[in-house]
Amino acid sequence: MKIKVENLGVISSAEVDLSSRITLLCGPNNTGKTYLSYVLYALLRGQRAVIRETPEVTEKFTPLFSEEKKVRVELPIDEICRRKAELAEKVRMELDSVFGISESDSKAFLAKTQISFSHTRLEVTEHLSGMIFSDVLSVDGFTISMKKDAGSLAVAFEVVSESVVPENASRISFARISAFLNTVMVFKGATYPITNVVMFPVERNSIYTFNKELSLTRNELIDRIQAFGKGEAIDPFALVDRSTKRYPKAIRDCLEVAGDLTNIQKRTSEYVGIANALEASLLKGKLSVSKDGDVQFLVGRGKRIPIQMTASIVKTLSSFVIYLKHLARRGDLVIIDEPEMNLHPSSQILLARIFARLANSGLRFLISTHSDYIVREFGALVMISSSKDSVKAQAKELGYEEQESVRREDFAVYAFNVKSSNKVCVEKLNVYENGVSVANMNSAILEQNERVESLFEELYYGE
Repeated sequence: MKIKVENLGVISSAEVDLSSRITLLCGPNNTGKTYLSYVLYALLRGQRAVIRETPEVTEKFTPLFSEEKKVRVELPIDEICRRKAELAEKVRMELDSVFGISESDSKAFLAKTQISFSHTRLEVTEHLSGMIFSDVLSVDGFTISMKKDAGSLAVAFEVVSESVVPENASRISFARISAFLNTVMVFKGATYPITNVVMFPVERNSIYTFNKELSLTRNELIDRIQAFGKGEAIDPFALVDRSTKRYPKAIRDCLEVAGDLTNIQKRTSEYVGIANALEASLLKGKLSVSKDGDVQFLVGRGKRIPIQMTASIVKTLSSFVIYLKHLARRGDLVIIDEPEMNLHPSSQILLARIFARLANSGLRFLISTHSDYIVREFGALVMISSSKDSVKAQAKELGYEEQESVRREDFAVYAFNVKSSNKVCVEKLNVYENGVSVANMNSAILEQNERVESLFEELYYGE
């Protein structure tokens, strides 16, 4: 899935292919990495199309509610292409909400921004032909399976169970279910291979620490009280609009999760095992949620520490760990801004390996990073994917596990390079069998090494 962005802040042009399992964004500060991450997040967040109950849609799914209880429906290629264009235009028109800024600021700084999916109809058709997915949906008393095989443009639907008798169910209900299934199918086609997206911005280390103070509901109430105290007329629509734009969309969504932890903790993700391994290797304790929805950290024999009193690494990784335990699903795209934040180099290296294990288990990652340790470790993980027996043996001796290997085709790196016009161009780098070389990182390291060596020579061997 290729997405193109132009004139986004300092970024003059960027085309990012999200088909890889792990994608890194690398570049100096103030080069637009977070801007791009916010736009990609908003674009893929899961804005489903409006369900349209049309006779054409209903007719396609009629056999599903007959004695056969099954039907094969062709993917609507033109509708999917149209949906992708609608998604891009919707985000472009709502950049003020995406970034949590006023409409006037959006017009002043982002008026020339363009967002699009880069594809032809033939490319979309070929891409969807290779699409594979299987899912079960529950709608209005019906449990319906969906399955799409590689090499086909048809999706197979089958009623697995039902708690209503089809003859007694209303035709309107059938129309609504049909429209819903059509919407899901179009949505999957428009965002394939990504089924959902979640983002962990740099502000994540404060989400659980100050989530009650940052609460959207609480802040809307404060706005109402302040307006009332000043004798102002209260426009509820204006207050809601102001509240929804108080923070960037990614942060608002994080706050919503933080405010619903009491319910979220009741779910269990298939990635809970890897989450437990992350806690054991990096956090040296376990995260839990109290009955009041507060995050706590368990160390030793049941000793519970409020999240506010934990080490910075616990605050930084807590939201990611809770996501892995309770919310993560195969096909998710996980966007993380600076995962190295507050982490010792050894912890950064371990985290890169955990990302690889998760990627090999069905998640996808878009990672913005300044860490040479993370980039180099991914290079090592690319090397251990080699088919050479000697490399495999050496990797095992060094403590690497097979599920941590990263294939070259599953790894992509984009460099954010400042040009002479002070505009940033985003360029995809070549990934070799020994990893990748990021020039804007390497140059800083080499320059520092040269300075240190020069000073060392003068200190010990100079006159």
